[in-house]
Amino acid sequence: MSTPIRQLLALITQAVETLEAASQTSDTTIPDLHTPFTPSSEAFRANAEAAEAARIISAAALQLEAIVTPPLVSLYRIVAGHFKSAALRICLESNVAEILREAGPEGLHVKDIAAKNGQEPEKLARFMRPEHQHDGTMGLAALAAHQCSPASLDETFKASAYAWETLSDPATRGSGDPAAAPFSRGIGRHEDMWTYLARPERQVQGHRFNIGMEGAKTIVRPDAVLNGLCIESVVEILVSLA
Repeated sequence: MSTPIRQLLALITQAVETLEAASQTSDTTIPDLHTPFTPSSEAFRANAEAAEAARIISAAALQLEAIVTPPLVSLYRIVAGHFKSAALRICLESNVAEILREAGPEGLHVKDIAAKNGQEPEKLARFMRPEHQHDGTMGLAALAAHQCSPASLDETFKASAYAWETLSDPATRGSGDPAAAPFSRGIGRHEDMWTYLARPERQVQGHRFNIGMEGAKTIVRPDAVLNGLCIESVVEILVSLA
């Protein structure tokens, strides 16, 4: 008897063949993630067979992902959805989409985007690619290790709602002060997270954070940070800045 993942693979394979054949019959194309969305890119769904095949592929792919993805990562994608919502809002409010549309298919460096919309490029880059800083470590799992806790639905959830207000405020836009971060706006205090958690009335939150860090130790290799960075490149950058 075939395994569930084999059954899902068979479903996807068969549905892909159906989708390609139906699209060819209706003289439509399957969307390409490397090209901008247009109404015509969704024209293939007008074909009933193509639309049904697309639904099967989507459902089977999600089921397959749920089976093979670490549970913590799956949980993180649900719990931390507000981070991507905050990132999307910042890109919307600071006209990133319009700037990139004008730049054309070649795109534009974040420094050039920031020069046009007045944002701080390093901060803007983080919001445009919220998981980029974890490339070369453990991807989302590394991010989940630090964020996937009840705190993600408490302090950080509130902080994400104030991300754009922080970047649009000239007083905090270019600030590197931890007390000028979205977190501070979210809690309504000019203080960083560590000062906040050290308050006597925040003992429960501090204890919860410590438990989360202990849990992180069980899923992230002790050498993840060291092996996730190209130390030689870091040294070269530091030397060039010195």
